[in-house]
Amino acid sequence: MGSRKKNKYNILWLAMFSSSFIYLAVVFFLRNSASPPAVGSMLVFALAGVAGACLVASVILFKIMFAPDKIKSFSGFHQFTSYFQQKAIISMSLMADIGVIGIVLKALGYPSLYAISFIIAGAAGMIVHRLQAEALWKSVVEDPALMAKMNMMN
Repeated sequence: MGSRKKNKYNILWLAMFSSSFIYLAVVFFLRNSASPPAVGSMLVFALAGVAGACLVASVILFKIMFAPDKIKSFSGFHQFTSYFQQKAIISMSLMADIGVIGIVLKALGYPSLYAISFIIAGAAGMIVHRLQAEALWKSVVEDPALMAKMNMMN
């Protein structure tokens, strides 16, 4: 039962991570018909700040939402997996937003390198998220007392 539930998360993660490649394709097909706005580097720094905030919020929220006390409060494995998937979507969406910011920069006329760096940062964040999620999932599934509490034991 546990592996089927995790397969849904795997599909969600793969879909969100694949969006980074779609963003890269968009960047390569966008033509720079506009020149960068007059505010220049200030806009890039502002959007980099927003992207950094998305990345930090995603990592911190994931750690807060999956604190050990919170995990122990679930009454069943189904409740845990539903919560896990919902919060994973929020976390990954924040990271996908970083790539969207890169596309916005490209559409505003900034060089492709800016857009690509934002997209790579978002994809790297999703990989970090995946590593955290795998460790969390493993800690829950391999804890016999917690699994017994969640009525998962045979």
